[in-house]
Amino acid sequence: MLMYGKEVSNRKQEIDRQHHTIPNQRNQRAEGKQAYTVPFSGIFTQSNLQIHFIDILCSALSSFLLCHIMKAYFKQSKLKYTLLYMEDIKLKKIAIIEDDTDIRNMITKFLINHNYEVYSAPNGREGIDLCRKFLPDLVILDLMLPTLNGDSVIKQLRIYTDIPVIVVSAKTMVQSKIDLLRLGADDYMTKPFNLFELLARIEANLKRSAAAPKKADIHLKYKDIEVENCNAYVKGSSVQFTSTELSILILLLQYPQKIFSKQNIYESIWQEEYAYDNDTINTHISNIRKKIKKHTDTDYIETVWGIGYKLK
Repeated sequence: MLMYGKEVSNRKQEIDRQHHTIPNQRNQRAEGKQAYTVPFSGIFTQSNLQIHFIDILCSALSSFLLCHIMKAYFKQSKLKYTLLYMEDIKLKKIAIIEDDTDIRNMITKFLINHNYEVYSAPNGREGIDLCRKFLPDLVILDLMLPTLNGDSVIKQLRIYTDIPVIVVSAKTMVQSKIDLLRLGADDYMTKPFNLFELLARIEANLKRSAAAPKKADIHLKYKDIEVENCNAYVKGSSVQFTSTELSILILLLQYPQKIFSKQNIYESIWQEEYAYDNDTINTHISNIRKKIKKHTDTDYIETVWGIGYKLK
């Protein structure tokens, strides 16, 4: 028997109700399932209805499988791209040596959220071991530490590395800051501090460290002072300078006849606008002089009063 139009539709609905072979759209939504609709225009007959239903089912199944295959492909492609992207980016490593658990965790979480690889230690001795093992690009250091205080940590670090060290301490006296800078610290922050200011100081110190001359980039000599492959010598004896001190010395050696103002030095080394911080420049210059004086009686850095510094 041949059926047309509305008769076909009514007959199909009757079959659905009797055999429950195809859930209706309302039930599908209620069960949280996704419905796949395949458009059809033509004539159903009793002989080909079952065949056509199988075709519809196969088509829907094919669409479902294709959809999930494509989703899996794009998900895998995105993951592969992300992994390749992460391989191309080498995160800067920061070591935090801080005995206060809350402060240590707070800085760690903040820096991880700003795309740094972070290692931490609760005391000075573990901090030294951590730095030797992971070779961080920068150290954030508290002073009042158990087993080994911050001053001793700086001394030990300076034996084998010139990576930037930012001291974070509750000590507010200017003399304390000067002593630490002379000892080998590159920067100083007083507790309590703003995390975004810490981030800015980290970025500035890393930038300055990266801009420092690399090995085989430089060979400078002025009288008894020589810098070769980022190692400094006075009368043939090796002198251990911090990265900041070495950068200032190299700047002076490159232009031995030039008088550098404090602003010239600050903006050349720190790569940021001069903030009229006389103590920072004075302390580093004083530190360089003292280290040179251990090997010679000659004072190689001259203070030009009211202007700045130059080599004698």
